[in-house]
Amino acid sequence: MPISASQLFPEPSEGKSTTMALYDFVGPGNETTEIGRFSYEPGKPVFDVAWEAYQAVLAHRGKVPPAKPAPSDLRLAFPPST
Repeated sequence: MPISASQLFPEPSEGKSTTMALYDFVGPGNETTEIGRFSYEPGKPVFDVAWEAYQAVLAHRGKVPPAKPAPSDLRLAFPPST
């Protein structure tokens, strides 16, 4: 499912933070392993935060992430879900 280019992270609920666990999948069973915590800013585009998390996982794996793609026509036309 494409992430809408206009979907933004909302303000967190009271008592919640703007950090989330960042995981990698390892081993033959693809078990999840937490590799750190990841912070985001309310109002930031969801795709940008997802791309930064993706880059962090690739860096953890010792790989160089590709260049961030430009929004596709579908992502631009797709309405936000929040």
